[in-house]
Amino acid sequence: MKFKFLAMLAAIFSLAVLTSSCNDNDNGPENYVYYDIVTFVSQNDNGSTYTFHKDANSNLITYTSTQKLDEKVVKPGSRVMIAYTLPDGRQSYTSGAITLLALQEVQNGKLLEGTAEQYGQWMSAGIQPKGFWVAGNYLNMQFQAMVRNDIKTLDLVVDETTLGNKMPDVYLIYKPDDETAPWKDIVASYDISAIWANMQYDGFTLHVNSEFSSMPNKIEFKRTASITPMALSM
Repeated sequence: MKFKFLAMLAAIFSLAVLTSSCNDNDNGPENYVYYDIVTFVSQNDNGSTYTFHKDANSNLITYTSTQKLDEKVVKPGSRVMIAYTLPDGRQSYTSGAITLLALQEVQNGKLLEGTAEQYGQWMSAGIQPKGFWVAGNYLNMQFQAMVRNDIKTLDLVVDETTLGNKMPDVYLIYKPDDETAPWKDIVASYDISAIWANMQYDGFTLHVNSEFSSMPNKIEFKRTASITPMALSM
């Protein structure tokens, strides 16, 4: 999949975003803009439908919009980031209609299985993490990395030798298309249901090469923990 920069000006809908605020207000006014990573489910003559979980342990939320997408550009089942407002007086993060302001496809993928030998002892280019959070059966990610034109490799791999553990080891493997490229924002959403939906596991340990930041290079995601999403830095 071609790398797509997360810029609302390049969104499919050429509509103005009213504010650049992030989701730090659960009871915002009608013109308060929310940003969320969701699944584009389907559309019909009445508009489009999206589903997502706010965090790891929340119920499924379904949004509907009167706006339709070009399915040649965004296919059903794709993970996308949307900017939207709610009808006046409606509680945030409850199913219902939204006013869709902008939409951008993010990097999509799913959890792979492999070994250290297959993946070069888990070698990865360094990144600058901004946020990792579980939402339903997805691991959402925002980080900066070197990108010239296209991502060469962005794999999320579980070490198959740890699948017998309660907390398998998962590695984020990133390789730039140009090692002299500028740093740019990447937003991704990967399906981790192979682990997260399997009750034999307590969660997983994510390993990232965060040498260019103060963020730890190992993060535990436990199913029983109260995991809240980190706000995207817009």
